[in-house]
Amino acid sequence: MRILKVIHGFPPDYMAGSEVYSFTLCRALQKMGHEVFVFTRIECELLKPYSTYEECLEGIKIMRINKPKQYSYVEKFYDSSIDEAFREYLKKINPDIVHFGHLCHLSLNLVEIAKSQGKKVVFTLHDFWLFCVKGQLINKENQRCSVSSVSKCVDCSPYNTNKSEVKKALDDLAHIREIVDVFITPSYTLRDYFLKQGVSASKIIYQKYGFDKECITYKKRHFKPDSKLRFGFMGRIIPTKGIEVLIKAFNELPREHLAIYGDKPSGKRFLETENIAFKGGYDNANINAILNMLDVLIVPSIWLENSPLVIQEAFLAGVIVVASDIGGMKELIREGEGFLFRAGDSKDLANCIQNITQNPTLLNHIKDNRHKVEDIKHEAHNLTLLYQSLLADTYTLESSHKKIDSKKLRRVTIDTNPDTCNLHCKMCDTHSIYNSGFVKTRPDMHLELLQKCLKDAKDAGVKEIIPTTMGEPMFYKHFDEIVEFCLQNPSIKLNLTSNASLLFGKKYDEYYIIHRLLKVLSDVKISFNSLDSIINESIMRGSDTKKILHNIERLCALRNRYAKNASITLQMTFMRSNMQSIIPLIEYGIKVGINRIKGHQLWITYTELENEAIYNDTDSIMQWNALVESLAPYCSHIRLENFEKLDVNIKKAKDSKQCPFLGKELWVNYKGDISVCCAPHKQRVELGDFGNIMQMSLASVLSSSMYRNLCDNYMQKEVCCQCLMRR
Repeated sequence: MRILKVIHGFPPDYMAGSEVYSFTLCRALQKMGHEVFVFTRIECELLKPYSTYEECLEGIKIMRINKPKQYSYVEKFYDSSIDEAFREYLKKINPDIVHFGHLCHLSLNLVEIAKSQGKKVVFTLHDFWLFCVKGQLINKENQRCSVSSVSKCVDCSPYNTNKSEVKKALDDLAHIREIVDVFITPSYTLRDYFLKQGVSASKIIYQKYGFDKECITYKKRHFKPDSKLRFGFMGRIIPTKGIEVLIKAFNELPREHLAIYGDKPSGKRFLETENIAFKGGYDNANINAILNMLDVLIVPSIWLENSPLVIQEAFLAGVIVVASDIGGMKELIREGEGFLFRAGDSKDLANCIQNITQNPTLLNHIKDNRHKVEDIKHEAHNLTLLYQSLLADTYTLESSHKKIDSKKLRRVTIDTNPDTCNLHCKMCDTHSIYNSGFVKTRPDMHLELLQKCLKDAKDAGVKEIIPTTMGEPMFYKHFDEIVEFCLQNPSIKLNLTSNASLLFGKKYDEYYIIHRLLKVLSDVKISFNSLDSIINESIMRGSDTKKILHNIERLCALRNRYAKNASITLQMTFMRSNMQSIIPLIEYGIKVGINRIKGHQLWITYTELENEAIYNDTDSIMQWNALVESLAPYCSHIRLENFEKLDVNIKKAKDSKQCPFLGKELWVNYKGDISVCCAPHKQRVELGDFGNIMQMSLASVLSSSMYRNLCDNYMQKEVCCQCLMRR
């Protein structure tokens, strides 16, 4: 495929975020076998105005045009010389796709020129420039501006301009928004703004920036109570980057040292102090070395920012981030992933820094955020699929955002209290006996977040709510809020997974079970692995098998009397140690009135479990398959789910088997992060970052390009290829 990237600057001449990202993307696309071209500008007083220069950089063919530095307001947006050069270059290279990154310093006519030659046009949004000619929605007083207008923009412009010139520019920006085929936005902040201003949702795709992860070395930092922290700033030295806020904060903290990496301002000698050093600009090739010299990176921007590259580069290097609590910065840093302070508030920033310096060990609890950073190879693959669909005309305004019907979303699992449980089941990735270093770090979901989840679930038309399946949900202090929600919304049922240890106790006594719990249950899955107490309790450490069986039988009796529509399931994990327990458990289930016995093959979350996996050797697979064949007579008396024969190549599940979750179920964790799979966290993050429920709805996840792309291409994911739950 022949791809033309259009960007207002390109390395090595320009090294800001959008330029560096564009180079990274072009390089990745070129490595995939595409023929990649770049049209960009330089500004060199020593070269003839509008002279053009072609060069090849790492296989990327670049056309650079020299635009004079001094130009008027009109010339900033309309440049007939650039128009003509672009028109001729398009004819010369005849690209399949024209992918714009920015038009600033080029010409607003370039998109129209590309469309007039029949080209498909993709536009990655790096800021608000298609609404605000300064790009950052910041006025001349450095205050955030909610929406552009002719009068505001005339007043704000650094050029000597008038209303008619500004109106024409704003009108033409609106025209560009209409004729672009697809916009790509790396943040929900930018996406939501464009949607609010009337850009069709069918034209906007959320896709995170991709990074060449191999270029940055991760370093695990360990901080002691007396650690001296190294603070840094990396970026352009301009007011909207919050440099004044940063300097004021460190002026209040003379014992803390700050290194500022960026082009030195002309008056830097008046700003530099004993604890603030301006280190000068840097080439992106040196970013690894700079990050290696920092412990904490501060991103104090006063504008909303899109999705700052430097934050994600810090994640890859293991550097802790302190950032303003707005826009794309806030999106990237959630609870436990860094620190946020009030944007523009130097005192709050100083307090945040002081808290860290007085308690450096706080930094040891910040999570490893590398998984949040998209690999450029993955993004290049996604863009290739997008380009192909545009060229094949299978991407249209109707079909591209044909939503997976949110009414088909059957259930939502809400991870209310993952770290709260009274058992230590050895196969659990959190509470396992093999997780010897486990310390509760994840708080239970707070009530406001739970209520948002429940409201969203109702709006999406779900049929079932599932409280946490990792901890014991009946320990959750707001568990009864979920029950009450289901009582108030009878069409939504509670699908409960429990170890049954709290049933018939002080809080959830028989009265509660009859008058509240059974009224809302669609199904209760009781985790249980063998009638043999030795086997069961070796798997589920801390369980009292005799007590649990008594609770199961009492629950079946009450269900038969008060709620015959509610089903009771015994749920087990298939392992070598309990394979011979399956038939006795089935016979017991039939005897006491269990509706279903459900199981799944073991996820190997710890190396100690290797010998428990049935699918790990041929003999165990043959024993399992013989067992499955022997279960046929029981199937008319009880539902048996996932009792399927194994293939010797079980780790590469057959392509014909379908994912049981996509399009039917979503997960929301204790922080509000949305997931599409129940796989262990380390495997699940491969599927993508689907946002936070406090910033977007469940229905919008289903209609997002990332989710639709996953539904179409999940078998390209290693975790899906190896999944043991597809059927």
